[in-house]
Amino acid sequence: MTTFTSTDPATGATNWQGEAASPAQVQAAADAARAAFPDWADRPRQDRIDAVRRYQAVLKDRAPQIAEAISRETGKPLWETKTEAAAMIGKVDISIRAYDERTGERTADMAFGRATLRHRPHGVAAVLGPFNFPGHLPNGHIVPALLAGDTVVFKPSEETPLVGQVMAEAFAAADLPTGVVNVVQGGRETGAALLDAGIDALMFTGSGAAGAYFRKKFADDPHVILALELGGNNPLVVWDAADAEAVAGIVVQSAFITTGQRCSCARRLIVPEGAQGDAIVEAVTALSDRLTFAPWDSDPEPYAGPLISARAAQAALQALQQRIDLGATVIRRSGPVDNLPGAFVKPAIIDVTGLNVLDEEMFAPFLQVIRVPTFDVAIQAANNTRYGLSAGLVSDDPKNWDHFIRRIRAGVVNFNRPTTGAAGDMPFGGLGASGNHRPSAYYAADYCAYPVASFEADAVANIEGEIKGLRA
Repeated sequence: MTTFTSTDPATGATNWQGEAASPAQVQAAADAARAAFPDWADRPRQDRIDAVRRYQAVLKDRAPQIAEAISRETGKPLWETKTEAAAMIGKVDISIRAYDERTGERTADMAFGRATLRHRPHGVAAVLGPFNFPGHLPNGHIVPALLAGDTVVFKPSEETPLVGQVMAEAFAAADLPTGVVNVVQGGRETGAALLDAGIDALMFTGSGAAGAYFRKKFADDPHVILALELGGNNPLVVWDAADAEAVAGIVVQSAFITTGQRCSCARRLIVPEGAQGDAIVEAVTALSDRLTFAPWDSDPEPYAGPLISARAAQAALQALQQRIDLGATVIRRSGPVDNLPGAFVKPAIIDVTGLNVLDEEMFAPFLQVIRVPTFDVAIQAANNTRYGLSAGLVSDDPKNWDHFIRRIRAGVVNFNRPTTGAAGDMPFGGLGASGNHRPSAYYAADYCAYPVASFEADAVANIEGEIKGLRA
């Protein structure tokens, strides 16, 4: 058995230690989910609603403990993890509404009887959770799946097993039937075993590279539905915006919130050439210098905490240095934060105008500036990526927005708001390497069940009159 440990990236303290599930244990979890599926799927919908509402009640009772567990494992400050715990609670009501709207039942009268649309669950859903929002994001797959009638095997990120355990305990306290929700802990080997355990659906939030691997793995297995919520090399365009300080606030919240560890964070800031662009960059730099990065339980509360690990910080700094080595101009250099552990990094701002830099996501508080001569070129630069998750425009001119929204290729596109803003009652997902056209959040209901269209008559009737060309 392989033992692994979760540590607080802000302090190095041990949060959790345990054994990774073996392939046999993973298969047992999948078999338990398979055995539980027929009864769970056949239950009246209200029974499943009642079950997830019991889970919601447990989350409410344990919200402070959930927030602290998330903070301990991710390093995020409590002000942010409290909002994550609240989002987990709110997801239940949103998912119930989404199920009715997106995948409910409807019937239309026909001359012979009726036409009916139903939705049926897929079966056993594997949910692979990320580390950056270890409660909210897997919860956003699991709750809709349960409402649809699927059973679940959930593997939390190996970086955040404590949060996974807390969620498993909450489901257990909600008294769901045995086998409906199963949690297996571990790293890549555990995840690989789950993919080979005979699943019917894979719901994943994580990197574009992992998503590409899953596409290839299941390319010849159309039975398994994939719902992939991946990263992005997200652009934020600023054009015809007079108040540089107001712009700076939007840029900072787009690029540096959660220490840059949101898949919707802006990675590229596209501004006009000349004095207007200079003023914007200067204002962003000045505001970023005022941000505080500190342990999650600091007083006063910091803006953000560390990256998920010192290893992640080192990889991000190497990616940043690659761009500098290609000729990027350093506007604000990253580096250690005071005498804090190695997972802490300062924000970086570099100018990559005219450079052929890698079209890859840097999952860190690092922002690349690109200067362009015209608004049309700005949009071209924004779309110059194989990703397509989020994008934004900051402008005083609504006509710019009208043009931008018609030309930009991304699934989440904001106007005069940070790229990281998203509503739980709207879809969340991207194009290209950012997903597979199955957005999550409000549209998660779509990939948790499949439609069944039926013509129905209550009795067998002679339809010979409908057959043309019969001989007498």
